[in-house]
Amino acid sequence: PYTDPKTGRTRMVDETTKPLEQIRPESDLRATFSGPFPFTNDKVSFFINGRYEKTNGYLYGNNWYTPQGLPGDSSLVPLNPKLYYALQGKLTFYISPTLKVNYNFLYNRTERDHNTSLAYRYVPFSGKQQYRTAVTHMLSLNQTLSNSTFYELKLSNYESNFESYLYDNPSLTPGYFIRIYKNVDGEDVIEDRYYSSESERLAIENEAKENSWKFEYIVDPARARGFLHPDSNIYRGIQASQRRIQTPLDFEYSSNKFWLFRFDITSQLSFHHLIKAGGQAIFHEINRNQFTLRPKTDENGNEIVPFRPTIEPISSLWHNKYTRTPREFSAYIQDKMEFDQLIINLGLRFDYFDANHVIPVDPRDPDVYNPVNPEWKGPDWDEEYYQSLPDEQQRKEYEQAHSYTTEERRALMYKKVNPKIQVSPRIGIAYPISEKGVIHFSYGHFFQMPDARYLYGIRPDYKLSVGDQYQLFGNPDLEAEKTVQYELGLQSQIGQSIGLDITVFYKDIRDWVGISPLVDTKHSQTTRYVQYENKDYANVRGITVAFEGRMSNNFLATLDYTFQIAEGTYSDPRDAYAALQGNQEPAKQLIFMDYDRRNVINGTLTYRISGWVMSLIGKFNTGFPYTPQKAAGTPAANYRGWTENIARRPSTSQLDLRVDKTVFTTGKLIHKLYLRVYNLLDQRGELNVYTDTGTARYTTSGTHTLNPYNPSRIGSVEHYYLRPNWYQAPRQIQLGYIISF
Repeated sequence: PYTDPKTGRTRMVDETTKPLEQIRPESDLRATFSGPFPFTNDKVSFFINGRYEKTNGYLYGNNWYTPQGLPGDSSLVPLNPKLYYALQGKLTFYISPTLKVNYNFLYNRTERDHNTSLAYRYVPFSGKQQYRTAVTHMLSLNQTLSNSTFYELKLSNYESNFESYLYDNPSLTPGYFIRIYKNVDGEDVIEDRYYSSESERLAIENEAKENSWKFEYIVDPARARGFLHPDSNIYRGIQASQRRIQTPLDFEYSSNKFWLFRFDITSQLSFHHLIKAGGQAIFHEINRNQFTLRPKTDENGNEIVPFRPTIEPISSLWHNKYTRTPREFSAYIQDKMEFDQLIINLGLRFDYFDANHVIPVDPRDPDVYNPVNPEWKGPDWDEEYYQSLPDEQQRKEYEQAHSYTTEERRALMYKKVNPKIQVSPRIGIAYPISEKGVIHFSYGHFFQMPDARYLYGIRPDYKLSVGDQYQLFGNPDLEAEKTVQYELGLQSQIGQSIGLDITVFYKDIRDWVGISPLVDTKHSQTTRYVQYENKDYANVRGITVAFEGRMSNNFLATLDYTFQIAEGTYSDPRDAYAALQGNQEPAKQLIFMDYDRRNVINGTLTYRISGWVMSLIGKFNTGFPYTPQKAAGTPAANYRGWTENIARRPSTSQLDLRVDKTVFTTGKLIHKLYLRVYNLLDQRGELNVYTDTGTARYTTSGTHTLNPYNPSRIGSVEHYYLRPNWYQAPRQIQLGYIISF
């Protein structure tokens, strides 16, 4: 604490630690091995590639507190450490001069022993463990049928798995002792009682109750690892204070799998016509199991003390588990027609998508676990008799005897959605205007099914929370998002060593996923929901100018510039959902989309000489838009007329350096050194800003007048509003060594 001699106010002063000024090693090991298999007469070849990477990132915290709020060791801890390793293998069998078979195997895994946000920088181990694994098997067959025709068959299997939790054991709880507050002879006495069995715990608690002693359960520091009651995770701290406790109770286990079958054939039918055709089928399997631990209760519905976590049943709002099996089919045919002064690519694509799921028969009564319609409750359900039963136990017995099973209700209450079919015409034209210049034009329809999160949501079976307004559900009956794209361009050679490519483009995006109007349910007037639907619109238009130089006098350079405008109704369906929750009217005019970056410039300059290869890679970006907010202490009238995404974040630029040097060769061994410097000039461009000031440096909410001194504050006000992740990553230097043979 520091007291200002002029104002007399007391505030906290930071003593800053700079972890990046210390050496904190990171690892990146890569290896490749390839060649023909021995003793196969070059009929079989192999390729193996592996990588091991261990990084800490540039965001650090201090271990001041454990997740349970107990004192830590104050050590510096990276907030986003990552361990990544991958393996790729390929076998190629040359069965005959015209027949080749490939087998590919890819494996990668990412591990984070904690992934912590800045809000918990002083409780760094409160971040959840996260593990992601992906495995791909791919078998392909390529056969040449004649000098003008060949085909390829491909079979692929992919599976990825994701896990996220603080502790892998959902029933893990810390050990407790009982702190008793007595009043002995008019003096307050605190006594801590430890117990080793349930009977001993009950005896201590009963003794305290009999003597009217106040008592509470305290986490035992010697046995602190475990989950705390949900109320412990609710932040009730003072303003502008860092957090000191957090044991997240949510778990996620998910997987995505698919089988892919693909066939492509290419044939030069004549001098003027090259035909390509093919098709593919993909069979998906999406699995989700997400739950939040809840307090365990006794037979009377009272919470057990101390806290014991439990996993609620699937019918609960706290547990969502489902499997979805969408499938898709597609086919295409394309003709590349080449004439003396004209090249035309003409194609047609067919897409079929089946979400393979259901929607409610009655949108006003969608909850399969709690229907309102008596016909859906049970085969001989009597609602009047059920309501007349005097106690809860009798109602439960009646429900068990007369209710449909969940699967029987699904058959009654839901109906399957229809598959979606799309036909996409595409055309491309290239017209040479000289020996060094070509004008090109393309027009095409492109269709993309919405993500699984929009089709299926995170809460299956339309489970309603009575009284909870504006619940958001997925919609498996969504149509594909349709994009019509136009391009017109010029490719030309300038002089002997520079190529120029100018392209003007326009994208018209229809059936963008948005939010439906509110659906009133039969449960109550306040129980309503919305779901995703195709209603929004967006368009993107712009121009790209690119220069590419050939190697000349040991120099090679490229430069490209893109200007674009992206407009639409909403950048993300969740924006519309947030507006609905805030009682705002739906968007009635186009706004700049969140990804509307007006100007992008990229350039490279490479110099090669005597085994040295040196490259500078530069980029410049103007900022994304944001919606400004009222500054603290200013009249709201000053901000009338401000619309969404009317302001811009600052522009950013970055320069990277790459240097490679062949050191020496020994027989067939080649030794190289390489240097990589990212953000060479250590620029600190602002990637995000406070919406009341337009900068990441400060906010009008961060004053000591609004956040007066409090000795219980963890950290200072200045540090609370410091957002290092809103700036470009600092300069990073990598030095490496390569041996190849």
